[in-house]
Amino acid sequence: MKRIILLAICLIMILALVSCGNSENNSLNEVMDELNSANASSIDEVESDVSSEITLAAADIVKREYEKSGEYLFNGTKTEFNYAYPQIVLDQVGVASINERIKNYCEALIDTELNAMRSSRKLGMTKMSYSAYLKDEILSILIKSEYGYEFTLFEAINLNIATGIEQEKNDIFNAAGLTTNDAAERIKAAAEDKYVQIHGTIADRDVNDTIGYAKGKAATSIDYDVDMTLYFDEDGKLKAIVRIYELGGEEYEYHEVTVK
Repeated sequence: MKRIILLAICLIMILALVSCGNSENNSLNEVMDELNSANASSIDEVESDVSSEITLAAADIVKREYEKSGEYLFNGTKTEFNYAYPQIVLDQVGVASINERIKNYCEALIDTELNAMRSSRKLGMTKMSYSAYLKDEILSILIKSEYGYEFTLFEAINLNIATGIEQEKNDIFNAAGLTTNDAAERIKAAAEDKYVQIHGTIADRDVNDTIGYAKGKAATSIDYDVDMTLYFDEDGKLKAIVRIYELGGEEYEYHEVTVK
């Protein structure tokens, strides 16, 4: 009889332990299900945020306003011409006046050439084009007007698209992570490198060239801050337009240099 009672007690304890084990497993499974559900929800939310993120590009806010191209016959020679200029598609206060300035500047140059065609005179400018780049919140628009005698005019607009405020020289230096003094020194160095690339050094020239060089516009024949035309290129690098003079003369050309 005692053995039967002991066996019954053991069986009850075994059943109780199995029941507890199942209960613990069920609880563990419930916790794991809740964690998995939470993680899945979190992942869905992140993926949704990424897919809805909008990346603004320069092409989204700079549109072609004008384009005219064709061929012009002068003294039996055909010259191809192509003129285009942009407008900024933003609603901030001040953008309208910038657009007006772009339009007036470009149309004045274009009208000169259209009048030359109407009057059967030789073309000066054969191409006007523009590029637009975005570095963080700074929109840079570069307008290039190319003339047949290898001379190019540059005009740049730099706009903070968040505020609608046109950026001044020091604003652009700050955006490039430079102080005014550092920027001036780097632009000067880049201009001097460009000068050497074009003309070489005094040691590269003969005596007559050296005398002509000494009589030139300046000791370096460089004006690196005349208009201080600045912009950011497609790689976010700061570019400057510098004026490089011919040897021993007053004639010059504008050149783009990278501010390193």
